[in-house]
Amino acid sequence: MLQAAESPCIVALMTTYLSDLVSVLAFERDIRDGFISERKHEADDSLRVYTYTPKTQFSGRWTNETRLARGLILRVPETGIYDAQVVGRGLPKYFTISQLDSDWGKAKLIDDDEGVTVEESAELSWDAPAFVADKMNGALGLAYNAPDGLAISTKGSFGSPEAGIATRWLREHLTLAEQVRFSDFFNDSTALFEIITPERQHPVDYGDTEELFFLGSVRHSDGRWTPADSSHFLVTDLRFHAAEPLEHRTLREAVEAPYRENTEGMVVTLDDEHGQHLYKVKSDEYLALRRAFYAVESTDIAADLVSLSSEELEALTAEDLVFPKGMRNIEAKRRQLDEDLLKPLAVKLSEVRAEYRKVRGDELPDRPTFARLVKATGLPAAYLFKAYDEEVNDRKSIASSVFRDLMKDLKKNNG
Repeated sequence: MLQAAESPCIVALMTTYLSDLVSVLAFERDIRDGFISERKHEADDSLRVYTYTPKTQFSGRWTNETRLARGLILRVPETGIYDAQVVGRGLPKYFTISQLDSDWGKAKLIDDDEGVTVEESAELSWDAPAFVADKMNGALGLAYNAPDGLAISTKGSFGSPEAGIATRWLREHLTLAEQVRFSDFFNDSTALFEIITPERQHPVDYGDTEELFFLGSVRHSDGRWTPADSSHFLVTDLRFHAAEPLEHRTLREAVEAPYRENTEGMVVTLDDEHGQHLYKVKSDEYLALRRAFYAVESTDIAADLVSLSSEELEALTAEDLVFPKGMRNIEAKRRQLDEDLLKPLAVKLSEVRAEYRKVRGDELPDRPTFARLVKATGLPAAYLFKAYDEEVNDRKSIASSVFRDLMKDLKKNNG
């Protein structure tokens, strides 16, 4: 069962070292090989934050070291990383349930940030007791003690815009005495927050809200996660709002739940005989909306996307591609997607139609044939192959809807 919410009390300071948690040799090698990034604090270069990189995600290289590096904050002394102490720790990387088999025995887990499959047939505890909370759609914030006081880091940077906004909000929200109490309480764990700000937009619309929402805490020594609830002293005494708890009591209930409008999904924390596990549950509606949201920044860039190479598309990140400030209405975003991305893409796909009419075969071309056509027309391969794979697996999405229309047209023109 899940642990009860922690109660405010001051305990003896405990120190956890990186070497207590993972192989320091492997961790150091992952930094050198580009699987883990390292960034120093501008006011204290012994204070460093580590996170996995896109290279890790694309390669699916999820080890104890790369999964731990999700906002891991270390104090690295002059003697080196082998003596590094844990100052802050996020949740290890966890994944989204993508699809279920017919008998509910197994599920496909994906890293939905990059659309990469992590495990094809995961066996999950569908009916174990679980705590289910709203998956908020902002930036992850980790509380730590900076040289100038209590502060917030994002998972990959002490100095990101969200970290600056969150640190300012935290210090304005708490008195100095409350900041001391906060630090004393979390001396061997890290408080995690969702940073919500209109300065950085995401697919879910929170209007003009600017706030830190308490998610829970991670114990440094073993990574034990305690989700936030209404009885935690950060909520009762320090006036934080917590991520909304939901009524579902098992993973099965969460996966079967209907889509909640203007939400990202759910975080499911469950305990079974094998320990504690976390999963993300996201609806097809949200995932389609996110693809639409991050597909365009402006009408010019949207039109240009259809001519990007796959390497150029893969180089784009979520922070590079956002809608113009002020465009928060979901329907407006969808209209812009249709006008500025999908329609130009459909025009470009006419070249594929013309080429495919010359190819004899089934309605759905095999992958080598499709690759040859895409290469010949110079279309955005990464986008189209994602659509192709979704069509093969009968998945519904904005991308595959374009592809299905293409295939219908091809069938008609081939008799």
